Amino acid sequence: MNRVASRLRLGILKCDTFADPIRARFGDVDAQFRKLLALSASSPRFSKLEIDTKTFDCKQSELPTPPQFADYDGFIITGSRNSVNETDTWVGSLKDCIRALDRDRKKIFGVCFGHQAVASALGGSVGPNPKGWQLSRHTFSLNPDLARSKDACIDIMCLNKEIVSSMPREFSVLGSNALCDVQGMVKGNQICTIQGHPEFSGELLSALISSRRGIIPDSVIDDGLSRASLPVDHAFLSEFLLTFMTHPLDSPDPFWKDIHWNRAKDNN
Repeated sequence: MNRVASRLRLGILKCDTFADPIRARFGDVDAQFRKLLALSASSPRFSKLEIDTKTFDCKQSELPTPPQFADYDGFIITGSRNSVNETDTWVGSLKDCIRALDRDRKKIFGVCFGHQAVASALGGSVGPNPKGWQLSRHTFSLNPDLARSKDACIDIMCLNKEIVSSMPREFSVLGSNALCDVQGMVKGNQICTIQGHPEFSGELLSALISSRRGIIPDSVIDDGLSRASLPVDHAFLSEFLLTFMTHPLDSPDPFWKDIHWNRAKDNN
């Protein structure tokens, strides 16, 4: 197992803003990731790790520039209500930034919209899921070549109607389920993405989907609310993210070899 550095500097590329009532209750989009990272403070492996974050508001044309890349060990790209196929200027600028980060071999962790933005920017494709919404708590099976187990899976909150329909070259599937073949992607030790929301609690997910009646069908929302209190793998996903970010980029061993796949399930 690789030694963990004492400090980690992360840029959070924030791609949305919660509505005022939700932000007042839970904090904004970027705050969820700081909460997720903090869950590993009690982990023996990461208890002494100092984590510094800086938020870039992508919708306000805030993006790191190549001269700034070296100031960060990696970047997290958040979710968004927008589609990566939209032609808004900020979406195009984000994709340009992703391509620049890839060329500079910076670590990227993409979540939901961020997962799809990475795929779209680097040569993959994203489109509507013919199976409909993937909403609330879902389980996906991990690629057995990565997890070294045929039974490893992740329980996670989801909120998406679009999916990665084809991956860029050089990427491998992280996991899949009956609703989506590409629940995440990895490119060596440099890029990792996930379709679900590791940063969402069931309480936050319930508030978000309840606020979207009239946009999401009531039957889908009601089904999602019925499963939102089921347990998800918060602590595991926190350690997963930090293991990825702290693993040496040029290590001959892939970061997933340091993951403890067999673990007790978390409470939501």
